[in-house]
Amino acid sequence: MFSTLKLLFSGSSQEAVAARVLLRFALWCVVLFGIIFSIIFVILLKQGDEYKLPQFYQMELLQVFRILQQNKLSPYIRQTYHRTIPHYHVISQKPEPGSVVKAGRTIELVVSLGQKISRMPDYTGLPVNEAKADLFLLYSAFEKIPIISEISRYSTNIEKGNIIGQSPSAFAQLNVNQNIMFLVSSGIATNVLIVSNYRWQNFKDVENKYNDFGIEVTFKTVETASARHAGKIFNQNPRAGTSLTKGDAISFEVGVLKGPAVGQPKREQLRVYSIVVPYRNAEDLAVVKSALSPDTEKNRKDFPDIATFEQNAVEVLKPVLRLVQISVKDELGSEYRFSEELFPGVNLDLPYRTFGSGTISVYIDDVLYDQLSFNDDDDDD
Repeated sequence: MFSTLKLLFSGSSQEAVAARVLLRFALWCVVLFGIIFSIIFVILLKQGDEYKLPQFYQMELLQVFRILQQNKLSPYIRQTYHRTIPHYHVISQKPEPGSVVKAGRTIELVVSLGQKISRMPDYTGLPVNEAKADLFLLYSAFEKIPIISEISRYSTNIEKGNIIGQSPSAFAQLNVNQNIMFLVSSGIATNVLIVSNYRWQNFKDVENKYNDFGIEVTFKTVETASARHAGKIFNQNPRAGTSLTKGDAISFEVGVLKGPAVGQPKREQLRVYSIVVPYRNAEDLAVVKSALSPDTEKNRKDFPDIATFEQNAVEVLKPVLRLVQISVKDELGSEYRFSEELFPGVNLDLPYRTFGSGTISVYIDDVLYDQLSFNDDDDDD
């Protein structure tokens, strides 16, 4: 074998020369084929890794994630507020739309946090459901959605279901932890009100309706052993279908829980709860004293007139406001609620009406601060 190879590479015969030419040609063919195959493979591989970026502007983030994942691209997210683009929608992208990128490339996305909450919009006259939807959109960037409560009243000019008033008031400063209340129209008051059948309805709700309309409401109580019937209407006079006008009267029989003092007459009482709004800490006390003292050197220099001084004091004191919430429940099963942001040190005297026994609970910044019980023998709290 070795002698044959030696003859092939060193021999001078015509056959050896021809064999060497054929061998060189075969080797060059193999090399050339390898180069061509490698080029084609690289081109095909390169084409498979490239992707032309689409326009992600205003696209929902989850949809963008799916597209990037399908094309082996990685997202990098930055978030910011935007006046018009909804929460979790894309504001901009980098590289720009139309750019060709390879697999594994990181795509930078700027995503909307929604509209930044700053001032309370004016919802007066708008449907309450529309206002709620707008508020939920405003708060969509935050974990805590505000508690939105409603109080119904008849109106002289606002259609049923539309907003008469609001708290906080229009354009007031908003914060994430603030709850919101709407005064909603029960309809436009007319000169005639048709009495409905109120049996088993909550007495306080019905009483408020007629008081708003200008009709006198009287009631007497009947004892019941069922807690679910306490505060409910058993009978009424006049009966359903009767027409009443302002100045007329309507009376009800209302259930109260049967207690140990059977036969003792229950009575409605006007009570007053008094509280001095407490300070959180000594730092808040110092802020209040400084802001409210016109005699300090800084205040005399910066606010020479009383109007400018008072306006500045309100702005300085906003961070120390305390949220005071009071809930009163009585024997009729009715509940009265008070909620307002107040400055520390303020004296609050809150009048409220009760029937029989019950409890009053006071919360400051959503923490229980005080809880008292009352009954017919008490004059007030």
